[in-house]
Amino acid sequence: QRSVAVGPTDTTTDLFHRTVDLIAPVTTEALGLIASGQTEFTRQDRSKASFFHKRAEEDIRIDWTWPAQDLERLIRAQSAPYPSAFTFHKGQRLEVVSAVVSEGRYGGTPGRIFYREGE
Repeated sequence: QRSVAVGPTDTTTDLFHRTVDLIAPVTTEALGLIASGQTEFTRQDRSKASFFHKRAEEDIRIDWTWPAQDLERLIRAQSAPYPSAFTFHKGQRLEVVSAVVSEGRYGGTPGRIFYREGE
C-alpha cells in the first residue's frame, strides 16, 4: 500500500492524478510478494463489512437545501473521471465543476443565481 496527502480543497481529479502512477509499482510489488510466499492473508469477517449501492444520478444532483460546505464537498468529490455534480437552470442541465464556500454572507434563496455588484 501507498498513501498520498489529501488536502482540504483536493478534488477526485487531483487524487486520481496523484495516485494513477502508483498502480503499476504497487501491483508489481504485491504480485512479487504473493509469488515469493511472503504474504499473510486475513479472512474477512463479512458480518463487519459495509456496502454501498452503485452511484445513481440522484446521488450527484445538487440539493440546494444542503449546507454550503456539504455542497462544496459534493462538487469536489464528483469531478473527472466521474460524472460531475449537476443542477438544472431553466430546464437545462448544468454540470457544476468547481465551488468555493464564501466567507461573505449573501441573502436570498439557496440555489438561485446572483451577480455580485460590479460584475
